[in-house]
Amino acid sequence: MFETCADLTRVQQAFGFAPKVPLEEGLKRFVEWFRSYYKV
Repeated sequence: MFETCADLTRVQQAFGFAPKVPLEEGLKRFVEWFRSYYKV
């Protein structure tokens, strides 16, 4: 993914949600977990 245009303004206002991990880092962590969990 080269860039994202997601606008989280409404989510932040409605739920007080704000991501703590940048998208790129989150995807990296997910892939590492997936490979470890499924032994791929």
